Amino acid sequence: MKVIHKKKILIYLRYYLPGYGSGGPAVSISNMVQAMSHRYEFYVVCLSNDYGEKKPYKNVSGLSWKNFGEAKVLHLNKYRSLFASYLSIIQKLEPDIVYCNSFFDPFFTFIPLLHYQKKEIKVIIAPRGELTPGALSLTVLKKKLYIYIFMKTFILNKITWHASTENELNQISSNIGINPKRISVAKDIAFFDESQSKFIQSYKDSNKLKIVFLARITPVKNLMYILDVLKFCDSEIVFDIYGAVDEKKYWDQCKKKINSLPKTISVNYLGLISNELVNQTLADYHLFFLPTLGENFGHSIFEALSVGLPVLISDQTLWTEIVNNCNYAAIPLKDQRKYVDFIQHLSKMDNDEFNDLNSHAAKVFNKYTSSTNQTTPYNELFS
Repeated sequence: MKVIHKKKILIYLRYYLPGYGSGGPAVSISNMVQAMSHRYEFYVVCLSNDYGEKKPYKNVSGLSWKNFGEAKVLHLNKYRSLFASYLSIIQKLEPDIVYCNSFFDPFFTFIPLLHYQKKEIKVIIAPRGELTPGALSLTVLKKKLYIYIFMKTFILNKITWHASTENELNQISSNIGINPKRISVAKDIAFFDESQSKFIQSYKDSNKLKIVFLARITPVKNLMYILDVLKFCDSEIVFDIYGAVDEKKYWDQCKKKINSLPKTISVNYLGLISNELVNQTLADYHLFFLPTLGENFGHSIFEALSVGLPVLISDQTLWTEIVNNCNYAAIPLKDQRKYVDFIQHLSKMDNDEFNDLNSHAAKVFNKYTSSTNQTTPYNELFS
């Protein structure tokens, strides 16, 4: 029997399984590993703690690879991650490909590249939406300095870049000065389980609405914008917030706005939920609201659509056309009044109208998922 040699792919990212606090990036890698493990061996180097947590995971101590899903994972404390590429356990691996799941990460991209740029190994960087206009508008000087140092330090034509969309390809090319031929487009892999769409939807009373926000609490996710919209809504609204607090100062500003909202708006911060409970939790609401400054993929948007939950988002994601075709709403952030109008329109619906809206959206979403080829672009990326 012919033995098939699987290429070894070594992935560097800050947070990974068994955690779930970092949201999209870990999900993107986990899904990629699950979909492609029949052709490649995946090894992941990450921190030994979850996003927003100081305590390490249980049973991950010691320098050894541990199986999580279809990958072998090496969990390191922050000090060891500085020298990860020089650890003997990684040196012995001799990967065919090194994949860095971030651009603006000194520990898990910049420092590893100092080691691997001297070797004849294919190196891939996935910026994961870090070069969108919205993301670059935050901490501008710091990011400009990082880009300048990066361009002066590394031989750019020896790096392959992974873009999730044609838009991201253009953003990488223009901001880093990369030849588009060095950039491969492969959409983030998402799994649609039709059984997940069969959760019992929350009953919808007229003039009442249950809204959910599921994302890290950080300026790029734009929670404060939601609070500015809600103050103009006159329906009875419950607004639940799930996600890790990324920036305490920003969250403190949000809490001040929450305290000034009308009494008809009830706001609850409910912390983190595990990946296994996301779909079931989303099905308890009438609207998913994420006016993001920019998303590389937007796994939470996909998950909301997969359970038939109406979606209200900005037009800074790849979901704009699909969401609008569902008769939901992807709206430019400058049109705040349109956000208010959509919420008012949805809140007035009774249960029958609400179910009719979701039935139409389900047909649009099912057509999209059945026509999407997800793995071929990754074979080209890893070739």
